Amino acid sequence: MKKLSVLMMAMLLNACATLPEPPQSLMVRLFELQTPTQQIQRFSDTVHQTMLFSHAHEPDTLAMYSLRKTDDATFNYVFEIYQDGDAYQVHTQSDAFKHYRAIAPEMVNGRKVIETAPQFLYEREAVNISGSLKKPFVRLAQMQVKPEYHDDFKQELLGLLRHAVDNQSGILALYAVTAKDSPNDWYLFEIYDNAGVHQAVQALPEFSRYRAKVSPMLANAHSQALDGVVLTSKGRLK
Repeated sequence: MKKLSVLMMAMLLNACATLPEPPQSLMVRLFELQTPTQQIQRFSDTVHQTMLFSHAHEPDTLAMYSLRKTDDATFNYVFEIYQDGDAYQVHTQSDAFKHYRAIAPEMVNGRKVIETAPQFLYEREAVNISGSLKKPFVRLAQMQVKPEYHDDFKQELLGLLRHAVDNQSGILALYAVTAKDSPNDWYLFEIYDNAGVHQAVQALPEFSRYRAKVSPMLANAHSQALDGVVLTSKGRLK
């Protein structure tokens, strides 16, 4: 049993070492947006219109997600991935975005932008989900890594994510990014077909090993389930 465990660890480490790095030309942004209670529906409708337009008409807008806290509909997350800075400029010149930007001051009373560096990006397929009664299960994990463990944590997390993608069905997308101005701050978006898939991932022996290994590496960690308002991606990130 011990030999098997050692062999499994060696396989995970080797897999992580050979993982291709996501293109650093990608522009990946995370927004935390707060809306007044009376503007919740208007904000949702406007984001819905803007994101669906971008998904249909902007080939290099790779993914756009609008999410909100399950217990506080005034707190929203927007996660965007563009092929590069030029793709972002194309997005900002669209009529849909210009409309959003014009009325955003009326709908948004709190805004934080986190420019991120992609570390692991996986999409099983293209996604275009909004207004559906049957939505994927979405989680956001935020982790602050102790500086001396940055490389070790990255190796452990990316190895686990690749193992999960290769061995667990039902994973729709996984995105791991770090804040550009604070590289020890990690954000992990997890999108599963349903909550049962998430539970299956947590039941993997490799997940238990990962959790035990990284626990002392973390200064802080928090995760939460989110409501998906709009979920779109081109499915080109593997």
